[in-house]
Amino acid sequence: MSRIDLQKDGNSLPTDQVELQIGPSKPSLQHPMKLTTTIDGERIVGMRVDLGYTHSGFEKAAESLSYNELHKLVDGLNPSIAPTHSLTYIGCLEKLAGIVPDERSQYERMTLLELARIASHTHSLNYIASLLEIHPYSRDLSSRLKILRDSLADHFSFTGISDEGFEILEDILILTDDLIDIAYKLTASGGILYRRLCGKGAIEAERALDMGWSGPNLRASGINYDLRKHSDLWAYYKIDFDVPIRKNGDSFDRCSIRVSEMEQSRSIIEQCLKALDKLPKTEKAEGKVPQPKPESQAYFSLEAPEGELGYLIASDKSDKPRRLHIRPPGLAAAYALSRVLHDTRLENLAPVLASLNIGGKELER
Repeated sequence: MSRIDLQKDGNSLPTDQVELQIGPSKPSLQHPMKLTTTIDGERIVGMRVDLGYTHSGFEKAAESLSYNELHKLVDGLNPSIAPTHSLTYIGCLEKLAGIVPDERSQYERMTLLELARIASHTHSLNYIASLLEIHPYSRDLSSRLKILRDSLADHFSFTGISDEGFEILEDILILTDDLIDIAYKLTASGGILYRRLCGKGAIEAERALDMGWSGPNLRASGINYDLRKHSDLWAYYKIDFDVPIRKNGDSFDRCSIRVSEMEQSRSIIEQCLKALDKLPKTEKAEGKVPQPKPESQAYFSLEAPEGELGYLIASDKSDKPRRLHIRPPGLAAAYALSRVLHDTRLENLAPVLASLNIGGKELER
């Protein structure tokens, strides 16, 4: 590529820098976005991130849809972490209606949320393995991930776990053991993923906090914060589990921490199932979502696989929300890309970006 003067906002770039547009449609991007990237040789020295290419107007459209109709759509905002949106949405409606889910429902939802966490982290690792052409691991993760996602879609919902779901849970746990084993081998020290990502895209703890990060991306930078430990969410306070922390905040740490979280999720699921064995079975709800009290407003958030996912809903006297707003965990990461990718070689842009696991229509509501 020749070194030429290019115009940017009316000002010429230094003669040793060029501007390269990546996206909005590119196989290496999980989410359609335009990355106007300034490069000096092979190194990224500047970037402007433009979103808006899949804007659906979901939040405004929600004002014209009933609470039941909305429930059928929310998980489509980010299929990679489904059914987490459904659980957050229902949790907010229950808060508005003054409903506290019973103990059995809490354990069943925790089981569902942790299975979704394993599925989401598997998706992230599988995507990075595909980008780096580590095909044996990618094929193994992909085949098992499809089975897990199909099981989640067929046998689990906010009303709980179906009878068929309980029957196949033992097989699902064996499947998660396979996924964790493959993921540990993929992220082994000295492997291809380690060599390509170690030291790349590092973010220190203070800056990660300033940028509003949450979830594994924040904990990879050394911040011990997890809503499951730091809020009164469901029955997590009765469960014994660790919150994995890393200290380097680089792309490899963001991958390896997801593997450790998968193992902790597996332990949480086992403890939830033991608790469920001691609780009486209750009749499943019909699947209708709770109806909020008129003229009320509430915010409810979960420790979703990629961080804090929150719903703010304001109700009126109708069966539709007066206002709905979503706090997606990936938005803060998307707008921090210029800092994360600064001084990164162009060849490492895609895997470093993938280590943040930014995706889904939840970014552009």
